[in-house]
Amino acid sequence: MKINTQSPQKVLLAILIFIFHFSCSKDSDLLKEFVLADAHEIGNGRNVVDDTFIVSLNGSGSIVLDVLKNDHYIKKDGVKIKKTTSANYGEVIINSDNTITYAPNTAEVVSTPQEETPQLAQEESTAIMEEETTPDLNEETPQVVQEETIQENQENTPPVTQEETPQLIQEETPPQSNQEEIISEDQEEISPVVQEETPEVIQEEETIQEVEEEAVDTFTYTTEVINEDQTVTTEEGTVTVIITPDGNSSSSCVTKGGRAGDTGLKTWCWEGITLPEYSGSKGVSFSNGDLVIDSECYERQITKDGNRLKFSVNPTAPEVGSWCSRNYNMRAEIRTAPWDIRHPKGTEEWFGWSYTFGNDYIIDQNNQWLFWQVHHGVVGDSPHTELMVIKDGQFGGHSAGEIYVVNNAASGSAVYNPTGIIPTAGEKLDIVVHAIWNTGSSGLLQIWINGQSVYDKQQVATIYSSSPWGGNAKWGIYKWPWADQSGVQASQQQGITHLETYMGALRIITRTPSDSDYGKDSYAEVVPN
Repeated sequence: MKINTQSPQKVLLAILIFIFHFSCSKDSDLLKEFVLADAHEIGNGRNVVDDTFIVSLNGSGSIVLDVLKNDHYIKKDGVKIKKTTSANYGEVIINSDNTITYAPNTAEVVSTPQEETPQLAQEESTAIMEEETTPDLNEETPQVVQEETIQENQENTPPVTQEETPQLIQEETPPQSNQEEIISEDQEEISPVVQEETPEVIQEEETIQEVEEEAVDTFTYTTEVINEDQTVTTEEGTVTVIITPDGNSSSSCVTKGGRAGDTGLKTWCWEGITLPEYSGSKGVSFSNGDLVIDSECYERQITKDGNRLKFSVNPTAPEVGSWCSRNYNMRAEIRTAPWDIRHPKGTEEWFGWSYTFGNDYIIDQNNQWLFWQVHHGVVGDSPHTELMVIKDGQFGGHSAGEIYVVNNAASGSAVYNPTGIIPTAGEKLDIVVHAIWNTGSSGLLQIWINGQSVYDKQQVATIYSSSPWGGNAKWGIYKWPWADQSGVQASQQQGITHLETYMGALRIITRTPSDSDYGKDSYAEVVPN
């Protein structure tokens, strides 16, 4: 007789769901999250991740791009870069070790602005000189022009003939050279020798300006994988190269991405990232599968607002979908992927982001909520650590709205540490977190808000001894009291119908103890700017 081994598993799963559905833990809903995580984080099945690099014009002349480093292939030794497209401002070469060399062409980067703009200015300046030196002008012309120039400065009503010539030059030359150009014209009307030098001065200024600016180049690369059945799978990725004079981009943020277990600096700049369409589910991946939207019960609680993510939770609107197990909307978060990452003991991480409270923010006297947490994925357990906005009377002597640092993994019992910071409507916070995930006295947790140290424990447990690994970080809004009608009504009685916040660029550094820069002070690398 054939035994069906699936039935006992289904029964066990049903029992677990029943038990933990009624748990009072803040994250009792993690079981469903865990079961669905793999399916949602597969995303579109794409292994290739787009890349952004910065290269210096004044450096070695080329840069080696390891474009496969952050791709999601399980076995990268079976992946080959077969071809690339051409770049506009440089040469692209595929190396034998599956990296790509990009060599910027300095002449290509600066040639167009240098050739065109000075030429236009020179032609116009020549035309000015021809008009001012025609045979019809007598010796008294400079005096007349000078008198008209004084009249312009006093009355601000220049004649049409005088207004048109400077206006053309102003449109074709940068603001920095406008004043010098106009002065040169006035001088030229008195002395033609000075006017001949004007185009040369403009050209020098244009050259300096263009060298100091950035250029952006793009090209694509195509990977090839031979599958076990000898079929060939190809994928295409896009590489963006920012060319600067010194290798430092003037842009405040460059998206690099990366998965939860990838080491090094990982950065997300929201203006260039596309959020997924509504899928009618708890979570859906985005940003090449590096991040996941974690929502209850409406996915569009997370949108984009320029270069920020916007989190918006209204417990009663829109109505929850049939797919959701909750009766009210209560969560709008993003998190790292893949879920249940289980960082080994000793893993070091730095996090940096800005967090802004909405312009209509009202402190909730009756309900607390989280805007950051790190959770290890065990059903029924609270997060390792949290940044919580407390309710009134939650901790003796502290008012509602104050931010608390919560370390639930601290030895003995959870530690609730007040920061003294009570955000108000429209206030922006710059937050940096430094953690070493470990048990006993081997862990570390440091947190700064607006440059002020609000928590600094360098010999403290930061993970549970019963589940000794680090977890996934989450950002946004998690207002679990809104899971019940009583919690929703308690907020509505204060005129609080919704909660909106905003998140700026996100930077994460992940290191293992074997990394050469393990333990390096990296506050400056992740702090919002």
